[in-house]
Amino acid sequence: CVGLGFGRTPDLIAAMIAILKNGCAYVPLLPSFPKERLAYMLETAGAEYVLCDRKTAARLPEGLPCRVVEAAERLEDGFEDEDLVNVMFTSGSTGRPKGVMLRHRAVSSLFVSIRELLSRAAGPILCTTNVVFDSFIGESLFPLAMGKTVVLTDEEEMMLPWKLAAIIEESGAEIFQVTPARLQMCLGNEAFCRAAASLKLVLLGGEVLTPQLLDKLHKATDAVSVNMYGPTEATVYMTMIDVKPGDHITIGRPLYNGRI
Repeated sequence: CVGLGFGRTPDLIAAMIAILKNGCAYVPLLPSFPKERLAYMLETAGAEYVLCDRKTAARLPEGLPCRVVEAAERLEDGFEDEDLVNVMFTSGSTGRPKGVMLRHRAVSSLFVSIRELLSRAAGPILCTTNVVFDSFIGESLFPLAMGKTVVLTDEEEMMLPWKLAAIIEESGAEIFQVTPARLQMCLGNEAFCRAAASLKLVLLGGEVLTPQLLDKLHKATDAVSVNMYGPTEATVYMTMIDVKPGDHITIGRPLYNGRI
């Protein structure tokens, strides 16, 4: 495994693809994590390197349990093949974070369903999820594998609805993946509500979707809304269903190759 920490999202996605093309697995890290958490994640995942850019390398604490490598550095030794895509760590809200191993076969199975889902809108997809969350895959690797345009946002833009509104209008983004809590925040901003009118597909997950929030969303946009559910351990998402105002909202039915 390779620990992965980058300040800029384009560099991060390029590194993810490079690691996977070399048959390796990655562990997404944030340099802002405490040293103890970084060390625990790297040791638990069995990481051999931390790959990052120069700016991030300067922010990392000393004494990490594996070698820190800048992306511009050339390694003489190669990586070992691995059937993992990545190791995703949970929040640790019930104790120590768990390292969840997402395997190629599971991610490939998920891609069958997500490819069909993302095909329902022709335009670009917004990438507004932090790399340490499993749903980041659905906004980066999957659309890129389909030849779609990915519209990248930084950490500030992810959290400010008026900045997201400007990005939607400038990029022509048509697909937006969001948690209900963040959607509630976004819909409280007039600029975002105006920009949301051009969305074609809104993917909701991670929390309970209420009828009131769904009604509020559809006052701003005619986009197809899809409610999705799944624990990280089952590879991001396991169920989904189209939802519209007036529906009884459920988590839907299992995706292809899955059962619940």
